[in-house]
Amino acid sequence: MSSSFFNTEDEISARISRAVHVLVCFDVEALLPGADKPAPFSRQLGTLSMLPGVTVALLSGRSRAELQSQVGIPGLVYVGNLGLEISGDGFLYVEPTAAGYSDALSQLGARLAAKLEQIPGALVEDKGLTIRIAATGVPDTEVENVRRVIHETLAGADHPFRLDQRDNVYEIRPRVPWTKANAILWIKERQKQPEALVVFISDDDKDEETLAALPGAITVKVGGPTETLATYRLEGPADLRAFLTWLENVLRKRS
Repeated sequence: MSSSFFNTEDEISARISRAVHVLVCFDVEALLPGADKPAPFSRQLGTLSMLPGVTVALLSGRSRAELQSQVGIPGLVYVGNLGLEISGDGFLYVEPTAAGYSDALSQLGARLAAKLEQIPGALVEDKGLTIRIAATGVPDTEVENVRRVIHETLAGADHPFRLDQRDNVYEIRPRVPWTKANAILWIKERQKQPEALVVFISDDDKDEETLAALPGAITVKVGGPTETLATYRLEGPADLRAFLTWLENVLRKRS
């Protein structure tokens, strides 16, 4: 059971103050721009990334190119496609096994788009290394048809892909042993900071796998179910804004 972050500020502050380097990883949709809103919290993220001894990484299910283009804050590390591609100042990494499946994934996406185009509201997005199918705008009478088409298409093909589903959103990605946690560890090595303290903040209910793979990290869950492997909790966007202000102050003091 996680604890409210604001009941443990002194404990976390002490750990951050002792760290030689801090890698702050945000997997929080509320930080990212949408169709009807600019990137929020831009000032805070940009300020954090410029502090000495601090690296800030944004993680997302969006493609790395889309994420970097939409957020556009220099100095950040951008981690797209659920950890499969990473870019920062002077480097770009794409997980090689996943990259090798990109053609097969594109063909699968085209087949799914053709089969689902007659269902109103079904959207298929090919993100290069993953496919996202959103059925959130599909009429209730057609939701089961979307699920059936996706499962039948995958079952009828010899494929190296994995399917995840949540709230009528489906994600198809290569079945490779590479996760967001691997991406975070890769960043530490790339920054030549293997002992960096990781602060991982997520609002993704599917990040329990990542949380379990980051022993020793400060892990914070934003919203969602109270049962989580994260050590600390924030209740929502208002808490997140307060957390960013607090984190900036703590990191400034250590620098």
